[in-house]
Formats: sequence, structure tokens, C-alpha cells
Amino acid sequence: MKAEPYWIAMVIDRAFTEMIAKLRTLPAETLNRPMPVPDSNTLFAIGTHSVGMAEFWTLELVGGQSVKRVRDEEFRASGDVRDLIARMERYLHNMHALLDDLPLARLDDSLTPPRTYTITGGVTESLTVREALLHVLEHCATHLGHIQLTVDYFQAHAR
Repeated sequence: MKAEPYWIAMVIDRAFTEMIAKLRTLPAETLNRPMPVPDSNTLFAIGTHSVGMAEFWTLELVGGQSVKRVRDEEFRASGDVRDLIARMERYLHNMHALLDDLPLARLDDSLTPPRTYTITGGVTESLTVREALLHVLEHCATHLGHIQLTVDYFQAHAR
């Protein structure tokens, strides 16, 4: 029977797979257009932030890999959806390589995220690997909802 890290990875995978499917439903130019709401983000920016967050919390913080992340730039990101989807798919591959066989005992290891990330999402100064992975799940679910609603809005107003 697979351990808890495997099941966490499967839920993260489902969220990103749904994000990818939603992003593929719109014309390319729509992905870089914000909703007509003050301070809204584009779908490309939401997707970039989602994968940037997941790469950092999973691959760098838990996996010890070096991830180049500038959180503030994620919200101004624009580009080609194919590049974003390729990045998401790379993340999923690397995430599964790390988590599918992660020893169960590692979930209780202590981590200390950089101070700049303790402010966002109510994350404390110290947390366990399990808590970091659950933070990824929570964040992915939130941003999947943003993507679903934004895609639904653009599809409804394209008619």
C-alpha cells in the first residue's frame, strides 16, 4: 500500500491536471488578459504563481533542490500558455519523483521557510514536511478555484 506522501502527490497532481485542462480551453490572448475587476490577475499570472509556489514548497523546501523564484514577479507574468503548461508538467514529473516514494518518517522532519514566505498564507516560522505539503495542497486548491471561475467568466462573455 502506498504511503501518505504518494496520496498527497496524487491530489496535487489532480489540481494541476485540472488547471492545465482549463488553461487549454481558451484562446491564447485571453490567458494574458485580466478580468475587468480592479487588481485582478491574468490566468497566466495565476498559473505562474501556482507552479512557482508549488516548485518552491515541494522541490526546494522539501526536496532540497534549487528553485529560482521571485514571488512578486509571478503576478506580473505573461507569456505563451504552452510554456506555462510545459512548466507545470515538469513540476508534476519532478514532484512525483520526490514524493511518490518519500519515506513516511520524513513527513515529521522540521523545515524553516524563508522569512518572506512566513507572512503569506499564515505559515509559521517552523513547520513539518507534512505541513509544507498540505500548504501546497491548500494553495493549489485555492488557485484552481480562481482559474475555474476566471475561465468560466471569459467563456460566458465570449458568446
